[in-house]
Amino acid sequence: MRLSNREQLGWKQPPEWNKFETAVEKEYGSTTPYCGIVLEDAWREYHTRHRLEDIINDLIDAAGWPQQSNGEKNSLRSRPVTSDTDGRVWICVDQDVKTDMEAYAAEINSPKHEVLRAVVNWYLEGGLVGKATEKLELVIDDVVSSLESCDDDRSLGAVQRRTRTLCRLLTSDTAEFARDDLNTALNSSEVKGISNSEHTREKYLPKVLDRIDYQPHPNNPDLFLPAERVKTLAKNTGFVLNGPKIDHWAPEDLDEDELIHGVRVKLVREAIVGTDFTEFTTANIERDVLDGRLSSQKIVSVMESVAVANGFKIKNSDGKKIAVNLQHIDDSMILKDAKAATERARSDCDDRINGDSQNEKSDGENSVTSDEQMDAIMSSTPVTNGNKGRESD
Repeated sequence: MRLSNREQLGWKQPPEWNKFETAVEKEYGSTTPYCGIVLEDAWREYHTRHRLEDIINDLIDAAGWPQQSNGEKNSLRSRPVTSDTDGRVWICVDQDVKTDMEAYAAEINSPKHEVLRAVVNWYLEGGLVGKATEKLELVIDDVVSSLESCDDDRSLGAVQRRTRTLCRLLTSDTAEFARDDLNTALNSSEVKGISNSEHTREKYLPKVLDRIDYQPHPNNPDLFLPAERVKTLAKNTGFVLNGPKIDHWAPEDLDEDELIHGVRVKLVREAIVGTDFTEFTTANIERDVLDGRLSSQKIVSVMESVAVANGFKIKNSDGKKIAVNLQHIDDSMILKDAKAATERARSDCDDRINGDSQNEKSDGENSVTSDEQMDAIMSSTPVTNGNKGRESD
């Protein structure tokens, strides 16, 4: 422990001094003699120019960001005065450190206590690591975007290299891959630096699909095929690809806006069947709308966002029931996409509107299809089914 050749500082106490003492005590278990030792180390780091700082500044210049004067550690930038005290700092520091700080204050024509304050804040703000992180955060998005546009693997960042590796692993033996194959690929020794977690899978799957232009199979959201092949399958089976993505993408693969819009569309499709289906609980939505693929907690959050649109309303205080009033929906895209159902969804809606085999109409009696129900809502015209009239809610 460095305790020789030390003397008391005796300078005016900066407003952040108590915070400094608290931080030192938390890290070392005591303020004495550690406040003095930490201050010495902070001063040396603050006053010494490191090669890392020059590299980061060059990177900021290359990214086109202006250098901020308050980003320089040796600039005594103006700080708000949080308290005014006549107290003095009586910690002991190395004589050479005190002399150097006094000389630096004289050189820049600033009071000694302002130099002390700058060093204290340098430590509180993370020192060299904190300052480097702050500067790098300014340019990281620009740097990543630039690297993404490079074709040379040696110029790519870690995320892009992993994405390329995953694409190769997933498509080397076959022109399709399953969701479980992504788990296997993420566990490969060729994919370095990441763990096979839910967060990782959610992060890398869209990157992989975008790079190789794959989409889910029209009838299986866990099987991924080339987009052109998906179009062919959809054409051959009558599947509507230009409807909402929730029709053939897994809910967990949608972004927030796509998920919320998709849930609204599916609720409208359910509600058009009849008044029995105009209120939905989280359990209904989990089972019938999202196929059990999202947690109840996530569904409650989604319901809150869904209810922002006209025609949707949370019904109870715990947010676990939502009502759909078809006549109050004024978003034409919701109604349009609700009509653009898949063949499977159309068939399901029509079966439920027209009744099961026990309630089939005679050949001479007209029935109303889900498309006709949707057309009526979109034109604000009451709909009748045979001799039974029902006005939309």
